[in-house]
Amino acid sequence: MNNLPSSRELAEQVHVDFHRRSRRPLRRRLAWGAVVMAFVAAAWIGSEWRSGHHEVFAAGPVSTAHRMIENDCQACHTTWAPFERLMRWVDPEVVRSIDNSKCLACHDEALHHKTQVPGHGHDGLSCADCHREHRHHEQLARVTDRQCLRCHRDLKTASGSSKAFVHSVTSFESEGEHPHPEFALKRLVKAAAGGTNPGSEHGVWAVAVADPETGDGVFRDRATIRFNHAAHLKMERDEGGELVVGLRNKDGKTVDFSKNCNACHQPDDSGGYMKPVRFDSHCRECHPLLFDNRNDPGRQAPHVAADLVRGWFTEQFTLSALEKSDSRDRAGETGRPLPGRGGRGPLDPSQARTVGQRVRAAEAVVQNHVHTLFGHEAKGGCRYCHAIDQSGADWKVVSPEIPDRWMSHSRFRHDSHRLMKCGDCHGAVEVSRQTSDILMPSIAVCRDCHAARPAAKQFPRATVGARSDCVECHVYHGRDGRERFGGLTPTTLPADGGSVSRR
Repeated sequence: MNNLPSSRELAEQVHVDFHRRSRRPLRRRLAWGAVVMAFVAAAWIGSEWRSGHHEVFAAGPVSTAHRMIENDCQACHTTWAPFERLMRWVDPEVVRSIDNSKCLACHDEALHHKTQVPGHGHDGLSCADCHREHRHHEQLARVTDRQCLRCHRDLKTASGSSKAFVHSVTSFESEGEHPHPEFALKRLVKAAAGGTNPGSEHGVWAVAVADPETGDGVFRDRATIRFNHAAHLKMERDEGGELVVGLRNKDGKTVDFSKNCNACHQPDDSGGYMKPVRFDSHCRECHPLLFDNRNDPGRQAPHVAADLVRGWFTEQFTLSALEKSDSRDRAGETGRPLPGRGGRGPLDPSQARTVGQRVRAAEAVVQNHVHTLFGHEAKGGCRYCHAIDQSGADWKVVSPEIPDRWMSHSRFRHDSHRLMKCGDCHGAVEVSRQTSDILMPSIAVCRDCHAARPAAKQFPRATVGARSDCVECHVYHGRDGRERFGGLTPTTLPADGGSVSRR
């Protein structure tokens, strides 16, 4: 049996000052470590302060649009919300520092799409989720692709999967799991070759239509106006460089329009899109609306609706007949009527019959000249460009239905592409002989520049391409249906003469 240690032996193993020693050396080391780290952090903050880098301990500056409320935190933030979230240990989605109602106090609520999931007004949608302030962003609307892909990686609507748009897009470039599809307008054109049509709610249906007469399934420009780009751009020069084939202007000179697209297509005040092409400004010089060049040389009819043209003819020739009648009746009179003496009285029956005969003769001339402009045998005038509807009792110009915007779900700026030639995007324009030709570029043309590395044929020395993030071409919010879809309704010919727009 082993001998047990005595109490003396046990007492000798115990240090007398054990109560003065820490029983938790690890806690002491951690405490000292925290002190050292706090000192280092304070030194680092002090160094950053002296260097002017205040963002390490303070929020960054607000965007330019919010500079006027930069010092009014309560204009955007809810007081003590971050502290409440910390103390309650809840999800940031439950307690927010920024409430949507404060954003809507200045910004009108605008839908993205009526069928989006989650819908607007949902607790899961916060303005601040996408528009991150105090991040040195000059434009809060330029959000990252990550924000868009939250929905467009697998697009859902209130009724299920999207039927109008591709349900999964993850990048603009052709490489990747789900690249951006071909533009819907070009997919329609290729539909007869096995392409996939966009959904019926897509804005592309406002600008393209399948020709029922051909039955080939190919979609074409739905505009009814006649225009031949190739004829207007045709140009030939002789060996000496002298222009021998071109357009003849009003002075009889041959001019070259093959490199002068802006003679008709001129940018609007914003620089983004093109102004409408107007007959009086761009067409009348070469296509005058002459109606009786033998008896009334050089006189032109106005470019207005058909009923207004008829009214103009009636007015002009009736006034002419009355002036002739009045001049003949006054042939024997001399001078002006004396002051205080009334003018001529009412017409007697004979004079009235004479005026009536001349007015009817003038109306016959009117009908003849109207027929010159609108009749089937008319080689110029309105029929030269417009389709005429004669289903009713009178002639009527068919609305040209020229689109105000071609790609209504995107945005574009011509001034940002001013270093490029028109033919770089609209390459088939010089051989286009039909109005039905759709001359818009495909996505491959855009990808030549908008890529991580641009195509060598465009920029052989460039190493970085133009931006290709979602917001470069797409917007999220819209003020109403027309703005949201970028002008879905085609432009029609108004009564004041109309306008033609190609954007």
